[in-house]
Amino acid sequence: MRKSTKIGIVFAIIAAICSSINTPISKLLLNSNTIGPVLSGGFLYLGAAICASIFLLFRKIAKPKVKEKPLERKDFPYVFSIAVLNAIGVACSMVGLRLVSASNAALLSNFEIVVTSLVALFIFKDKISPRLWAGIIFVFIACILLCSDDLTNLKFSSGAFLILLAPICWGFGNNFMKRISHKDPLMSIIIEGTITAILCFMIGVRLHEEITQFYSILAILSVGIICYGVSLRFYIYAQRSIGAPRTSAFFSLAPFMSVLISTAIFRESPAWWYYVALGLMGVGVWLSSSDRKIFRKRPEKRLSN
Repeated sequence: MRKSTKIGIVFAIIAAICSSINTPISKLLLNSNTIGPVLSGGFLYLGAAICASIFLLFRKIAKPKVKEKPLERKDFPYVFSIAVLNAIGVACSMVGLRLVSASNAALLSNFEIVVTSLVALFIFKDKISPRLWAGIIFVFIACILLCSDDLTNLKFSSGAFLILLAPICWGFGNNFMKRISHKDPLMSIIIEGTITAILCFMIGVRLHEEITQFYSILAILSVGIICYGVSLRFYIYAQRSIGAPRTSAFFSLAPFMSVLISTAIFRESPAWWYYVALGLMGVGVWLSSSDRKIFRKRPEKRLSN
């Protein structure tokens, strides 16, 4: 294995680890009732913008030989659309996180795979492989189970549906991101993060949310810096070293790491269908993380004369 490949795999795993702490730590802060959920979402994205600004400062000092392509005027509608979708997504996600377990919320984030793929198919006319279709079906069934408060009476959780709105927004945003993925990622993160934060602050103030403890601002900012800023930067580095499919495969470990962390912190005792959904989600993510064929054809044996 080449050194660049090993480094790329390490970067992808670091990105997954950084992302995995988002849901359980955010849940802890929301449970403390020291900061509103929508305001929390704003500080998460503000943290990402701060992190990207620091990386940009280091880049200007280092002056690398390879220069990033700057954003152009035609790119800003995509950037603004992504920021608006992020604001709606993180607001719904944080409000929903107050109402459901951290483990459920972590797994439901994988619904982003379904939305991203279907938007790419129906709006941007991209092709979906049979393997990805199979993954989408497994993830979709798992999400239905995770949305259930009482499976026997078909009672569904309003918090889970709110959380599902977040990956729907991010699924659309991912397809817009493809249109500017070849441009400077740090500038994109700074602009998107700042706009998203401003929108969330405006919504939070409108909803009369309050911040009762100053430490909660520092805590949620730190989560944003690590889970959104550092994670995304390592993800981009990994993608450039080992390619998008392999990076996605390693990064798809993040929700499952988050489940382990959440279970350890909150001592959750989920219903039996949660474990069924966990298995289905694992298969769905594995199928979705690669474009390889599900079954490989065996080479035909040559008959000897």
